[in-house]
Amino acid sequence: MARPKTQYICQDCGAAHARWTGRCDSCGGWNTVAEEAAADVAPIGGKGGHSGKKGRAIEFVSLDGQSTPA
Repeated sequence: MARPKTQYICQDCGAAHARWTGRCDSCGGWNTVAEEAAADVAPIGGKGGHSGKKGRAIEFVSLDGQSTPA
């Protein structure tokens, strides 16, 4: 049986860490990293990821080619 995956999330900035640290590398906050169960994410590549929905058409607007000086 697979081991449950956990991740460590900073409670101040939301940065994810692979292991617990006393100080968040992103925001520098001390004792803000807490253990949480990792969300199940579909694997990248072969399976999943495509919802099957098509995009919608948008109107094409041509530009007149003139620009204003900045």
